[in-house]
Amino acid sequence: MPAVHLHVASAFSARFGVSRPVELARRAAERGIAALALTDRDTTAGVVRHVRACRQAGVRPILGVDLAVEPADPAPSPAAKAGTAAAGGRSPVRGGAHVVEHPHRITLLATSRSGWAALCRLVSAAHLADGPPVISWACLREHAADGGLLALLGPASEPVRELRRGRADAAERLLAPWIGVFGTQVRLEAVTHCTGGQRPGSLRVAARTVLLGDRAGVPVVLSGAVRYADPGQHVLADVLDAARLLRPVDGRAVDSGRRWLLDAASMREAAHRIVAAAGLGEGRALRLLADTWAAGEECALQPHRDLQLGRAHLPEPHTVGAGPGPGAAGAQLRARCEAELVRRGRHRERRVLERLEDELAVISATGYPVYFLVVDQVVRDVREMGVRVAARGSAAGSLVCHLLGAAVADPLEHGLLFERFLTPRRLDMPDVDLDIEAHRRLDVYHRVIARFGPERTAVTGIAQRYRARQALRAAGLALGLEPDVVDEVTKAFPHVRASGIRAALGELPELRFLARRAERYGRLWELAEGLDGAVAGYAQHPCGLIVTDATLLERLPVQPAPTGGIPMVMADKDDVELGRTAGEDVGDGFGCIKLDLIGMRALSALAYSVREVARTTGRALDLDDPASVPLQDPLALAMVRASDTIGVPGLESPGQQELLSRLVPTTAGDVMTSIALFRPGPVASGMPAALVRTRRGAAPAYPHSDLEPVLRETLGVTVFHEQVIETIATVTGCDLALAEEARRALGDPARRERLAAWFETAAEQRGYDQAVRSAVWSTVSSFANYGFCKAHAAALAVPALQAAWLRAHFPAAHVAGVLEHEPGMWPARVIVADARRHQVPILPLDVNHSTGHYELERHQGVWGVRMALSAVHGITAAEIQRIVASRPYTSLPDLWERARPSRPVTDRLIAVGALDRITGPLQRRDLLLQAADLHRDQHTRDATDGQLPLPATGPTGAAATAAGAGLPEMTDLEKVSAELLHLGVDVSSHLMEHHLVLLRELGTVSARRLADVEAGTTVLVAGIRSSTMAPPTPTGRRALFLTLDGTDGMVDVAVFEDAQEHAARTIFTSGLLLVRGTVTRRGSRRASVTATACWDLTELAELRRDRGLAAVAARLAEQLPHPADPPGLGAGGEPGHRPGPHPPGPTLPRRTAHTSPGVPG
Repeated sequence: MPAVHLHVASAFSARFGVSRPVELARRAAERGIAALALTDRDTTAGVVRHVRACRQAGVRPILGVDLAVEPADPAPSPAAKAGTAAAGGRSPVRGGAHVVEHPHRITLLATSRSGWAALCRLVSAAHLADGPPVISWACLREHAADGGLLALLGPASEPVRELRRGRADAAERLLAPWIGVFGTQVRLEAVTHCTGGQRPGSLRVAARTVLLGDRAGVPVVLSGAVRYADPGQHVLADVLDAARLLRPVDGRAVDSGRRWLLDAASMREAAHRIVAAAGLGEGRALRLLADTWAAGEECALQPHRDLQLGRAHLPEPHTVGAGPGPGAAGAQLRARCEAELVRRGRHRERRVLERLEDELAVISATGYPVYFLVVDQVVRDVREMGVRVAARGSAAGSLVCHLLGAAVADPLEHGLLFERFLTPRRLDMPDVDLDIEAHRRLDVYHRVIARFGPERTAVTGIAQRYRARQALRAAGLALGLEPDVVDEVTKAFPHVRASGIRAALGELPELRFLARRAERYGRLWELAEGLDGAVAGYAQHPCGLIVTDATLLERLPVQPAPTGGIPMVMADKDDVELGRTAGEDVGDGFGCIKLDLIGMRALSALAYSVREVARTTGRALDLDDPASVPLQDPLALAMVRASDTIGVPGLESPGQQELLSRLVPTTAGDVMTSIALFRPGPVASGMPAALVRTRRGAAPAYPHSDLEPVLRETLGVTVFHEQVIETIATVTGCDLALAEEARRALGDPARRERLAAWFETAAEQRGYDQAVRSAVWSTVSSFANYGFCKAHAAALAVPALQAAWLRAHFPAAHVAGVLEHEPGMWPARVIVADARRHQVPILPLDVNHSTGHYELERHQGVWGVRMALSAVHGITAAEIQRIVASRPYTSLPDLWERARPSRPVTDRLIAVGALDRITGPLQRRDLLLQAADLHRDQHTRDATDGQLPLPATGPTGAAATAAGAGLPEMTDLEKVSAELLHLGVDVSSHLMEHHLVLLRELGTVSARRLADVEAGTTVLVAGIRSSTMAPPTPTGRRALFLTLDGTDGMVDVAVFEDAQEHAARTIFTSGLLLVRGTVTRRGSRRASVTATACWDLTELAELRRDRGLAAVAARLAEQLPHPADPPGLGAGGEPGHRPGPHPPGPTLPRRTAHTSPGVPG
């Protein structure tokens, strides 16, 4: 008799299961398991992966869930009471009690379509309660009444827990309610891990379970309660337990090491051992195995039939205004598109009409008219809300999307292909991504859900998987390491996959201090790497929202999303669509429309800037009207050519600025090309350099004259996916739909060899010689590793050029929008510094003028930007509202009494100068004393409320400090320090201005002067480290790219491996840097520095103060700087920082620099 596993947790059981569904299915096939259940804890998120893995492995899938349930016993045991108390929320990681999980759990298996629907409703209901999910008995009775569910009562169930205490009578009594609800669909679950004692999975408890079943007439099934595929993974289960329960591994409660996927022979052996321990004969063991197999056979649910996996589930036509007939939705879509053509005056253009006919024919043939009507309805609703919206990705190449108002760029004008978006050969649904204003994202979600109903609409979830830092924390907790030790280790690590921990330890210079003492940490590195890819929890996907038919809640459980209370489906974002894969006829996904409503801070910033222009000038800007805001604006393109693009989305990174300086774009098309080229693949392949050569006069090289029309725009260099499609179609003679299918197949190793043979044969038949065929195939095949959709480049170029237009024509409004929403890579202090360099005044915080937003204000004849109250760290929305509503203020006591800010917020407002204009002769130090007195007086009044006050003998409290205490005013350096500490921005002056004397003594070169320095010259440069990136390089060797912000501009610095050995630790632990290096020049107007050495500028300033300039010169003259290996933590928890013996300089805010995933920070 074949074996079946009925209780199996995968890695989708957050912080519990170890192995992925594909690993479990593969092992099941190898070990003779005919059917395999997936019963993850509290979720069904792994269902699609399980079904697919079982189908590919030849194993029959069984679907279920492991749920916590309320106790049936009205007088629960002490353990149950503890579990119920703990269900209110997680205990703190450090301090307090560890997590006590709900003690009672059961396993439910779906036996039919109705059973799956009931299971979905039960899981959804379990997640409605506050705290960890748990099912009530009322819910069980309501949803289990219709049948279709098999209930397994194992060691965690109430009856079997009583067996563990030796209370067989109580166990039989507690079994009765389950029989009352599920009737003959109850099974007792005998779990054995061949251990002794009374623990779950012990042989003794399993034997008692069999005896209980025989007495009560309830069938018993055999189970391994599987948590991992292979025996050696039990240690990782212990680590996950520690992470889940927030306590180190307890040697008395570690995993048994036997909860792996046993083979068929081991299952038979386990059955005989259980029965022997129960004192029963061999026939009982055979019946145990037979009942287990019968239970598996009873779970006859067929996922593709009963869950309708791999089939499209679009909303009903009436939800989008279409009639019930088979062609009604298509007719409605055509009518809307044709009406828009008439409105735009393009209904007589033959080229447009032919393109529309072609697209509508494909949409109709693929069955997606309703899909496009859904997109149309969502776009209409979003625009009605006054929210900016625009399609990105390949959808921007569709004329239909353009006419529906989703895509801004005209696909015909820019040569965009519909086939890149949708063809009759496409296996999955088209992908429509809509950019919306980030701060309105939840509002848009609620509007879409209200439109289509919660029975059709939900957001998607995403599994949060362990990466290096989180894995190190979990492993450190399991090993019982001290919290500060774990902090030191994790904060030093870059944001990389957990599987690369030991490689990073051996390769990265900034981790040398950890590598030298790696043995101190025991198995930390090994255990952390073992968690790679394991699920730590679930979160709402940042942009995915599904729209489907009214069967959603019968096919997928939902739970409240962490933000906004929006329903979130229990399925990974990649599993909610059709889930069809190349080379297979069947899909495994749920077939929902997935709209990515991407909250773009860039759009929020644009909209805010437009509103500020309207508020201050009365001019209503329409950024999408090319007549008033042209994409080819000369002033905007001039700024782009000059790489003057801070705050311009998509064009502001140092690498993109360097590329712009070399490409020298003159058109919107050039900007699209630059956006497409600045990607890891093209950069590594040398494509930008090839295009730059042709733009500077080199003759374009075309593989064949037939390809000149395809590649003319990019001077012979293949840049876009659309060019690959047209190249394949031209050379092979196939249509564009087949060419797009071929392009997609380039990334599939299994299909690549056949594709190459087809291409060779077809090209040869069309008369192309071997040299041409080889050259074209080499170019085309390289796009398996990289490439960019031109439609997406166009979608990104439009807001970039709109932002550049605002920057050129309304610079203050542009700055206000960027500060308000921080859409790009640069922190606020960089935006402020750049604004100062462009003569945009940044007005200080003022309690009588600042609001909760960055607003334009007239200052000395020009528009400036007033700092917002929201910039103050720790201030609440209520405090901002009270401050604005109660002004004007005449003094600090006036503010204190009427606005009632908290004491910390009051101190911060004082420290940054927000009360300077209302306090007369009082200095900020006087005000801080006065605030302390006001706070004390308030507490005294509160404490003596209702009591007779003591007589005053002289001026006390705030009155005593009203005339000032004679304290000196804060220095300019102290003011900047306060601004950085409390606002994150150096408002009154640039931080580097306070180091100018030392920099002049050292002979550093400023950003402006660097432009005139010859290449190859050795220089010293300095600044605030504002960006640290480690992108892929053509050589594969690690390179760090820094941006230093100085008083007159930014300097780009490259740090290659030879310099990193001694400079990396300084780079990652210092905010102010002095760099020695050689000047490199690639663009016509842009210079950078290749570093040979780096120093912490703050340490040098302290050295200059304490020991003089000669000591600094001696430090710089050392052959290689070598920051000491720190014995422990320094300031702010950052390893490697040693506070000096004197008061430190300005305190840098937490976010002074942008960092890429490959670096610490």
